[in-house]
Amino acid sequence: MKKTKVLQVHGGSMMRGGTEAFIMNLLNHIDYDKFEVDVVVHGDKPGIYDQEIKDLGCKLFSVPIKSKNPIKNQQALEKIMREGQYDVVHSHLNAMNGPLLEIAKKFDVQHRISHSHASEHYTNSKLKIMMGERAKKKIPLYATELFSCSQLAGEFLYGELPFVIIKNAIDTNKYLYNEKVRISLKKDLGLKDELVFGHVGRFVYQKNHLELIEIFNQIQKDTPNSVLLLVGDGELLEETKEQVIKLGLKEKVKFLGVLDNIPSLLSVFDHFLLPSNFEGLPFVLVEAQCNGINILCADTVDKNVKITDLVHILPLGNNALWVKKFKDTQNYKRFSRNQELADAGYAIESQVKFICNLYENKGD
Repeated sequence: MKKTKVLQVHGGSMMRGGTEAFIMNLLNHIDYDKFEVDVVVHGDKPGIYDQEIKDLGCKLFSVPIKSKNPIKNQQALEKIMREGQYDVVHSHLNAMNGPLLEIAKKFDVQHRISHSHASEHYTNSKLKIMMGERAKKKIPLYATELFSCSQLAGEFLYGELPFVIIKNAIDTNKYLYNEKVRISLKKDLGLKDELVFGHVGRFVYQKNHLELIEIFNQIQKDTPNSVLLLVGDGELLEETKEQVIKLGLKEKVKFLGVLDNIPSLLSVFDHFLLPSNFEGLPFVLVEAQCNGINILCADTVDKNVKITDLVHILPLGNNALWVKKFKDTQNYKRFSRNQELADAGYAIESQVKFICNLYENKGD
């Protein structure tokens, strides 16, 4: 039986993030008797998932970053598609999906999928936003299918065009709350009876770490035994560290870097803070709900993230309201919510089946 050839195209290196989580969840659950999958990344920075991708039997291609060398970027992508003879190109470049799928059409790729993972541009640069808006207009011209992680993200990229929502599903068994793991990891982190707030995400404009620190600062004034664990890396890491020192929070905030034990670490968190400037429907909040964590998140996140009653949606710019909501919800009962997520369609098996059926034109 001839396998369906699929090319997944990511806009950066395969680090930890929502888009990367989507791609890896798909790669780890797809039927390789039916599909042959390759992955494109941009830039030569090694990704933490690179070896895992290769171990799964997928080819991993690195192409030059478009903004740094647009000609070599296009030449590299054309070479990959010319030689790959793909049936499906699944693009995760958000606003830049259009130019990528234009190349795919040139090489007669049957299924050219645009996937939206965010509800705004990944920048506050006016020039880059203008370029992104221009590129968005190409998507309807070259995409054969429009995917989105949420309603907000779909409307951002496609306007009034119809699109398919692909839920940011997870392997729910990986994210169950574990009391023994909690006790062990708290000891490793030098924690005892502290109330643990947590955040997992890149230190970039989107994630709004500066406001996150301000919110935690207000919380710890009222709850002195609280600590904040920050997981991730990024261009605004040093700026965030400076703010922590400025506010006298050095002993209260722990920067843990990039970790590969997030499913276990979530059991350490008592509360999750996510005051992002914008989001689609973040994987990390699906994972946190599965683990049973109380969540305070900004109203910039798609409201459909409220899969369980653990999610409390709040406006940015009103830190006092965040503190009040924390106090109102701090005595919640902790237990895994995996069944609720599965019932809502967030178990990975159902979503992979749905995606593969679309790849093969079988519907749902």
